[in-house]
Amino acid sequence: MTSAARSVTVTPAASLEADCLRLLLQAAGVPVVADADEHTTAVVLALPRSIDLAAPASAIRMPPTGRVPLLLVADAVDSKALALARGLRASGVVSWCSPTDVLVSAVRTVSEGGRVPRRSGRNVNPDPLTQLTSRERDVAALLALGEQDDGIGDRLGITPATVHSHMQHVLVKLDAPHRHAAAVMARQSPLLSQRLREWRTRDQVTAG
Repeated sequence: MTSAARSVTVTPAASLEADCLRLLLQAAGVPVVADADEHTTAVVLALPRSIDLAAPASAIRMPPTGRVPLLLVADAVDSKALALARGLRASGVVSWCSPTDVLVSAVRTVSEGGRVPRRSGRNVNPDPLTQLTSRERDVAALLALGEQDDGIGDRLGITPATVHSHMQHVLVKLDAPHRHAAAVMARQSPLLSQRLREWRTRDQVTAG
């Protein structure tokens, strides 16, 4: 089978999540096309964080895909994501927190007509952020709150270059394919729950 016959498309077209996933798949050697066509063997729906997973499946805007298998990538493989997958007749759901090889394997499995087994939205380690240093946890917490490198540096009193270095260590230690996945893991981390509350409280005091 030629590579063109194994191409996949990632939707929605204009979203940070989809752009990150396209780059990840292309780096792994998975052919990605902009629009589903006769050669497309899978559609990957990169669900943004802002989406309401409790909404009916009919509310999710999908490109015309015919009978092409569908894979959902969500913040977590929970009851809402699984219910949405059933409504869309998807071949599986995988978490953004999954290691890179798991994400790529899921796409390839669906592309080849298989189904993806249910996977937990968390790592086997109950809290993978235990691997991080205290400063790396601060960086991860602020990332989870939506800060960029400049903002993280300002709040921690370090340079953006130092933030970038910490961020690279965070991604490697968590085996996170991109910053979005690391942010999801930080929001789900029991270890960071107190830090997240503290930063949110500081934001509220400052805003007040």
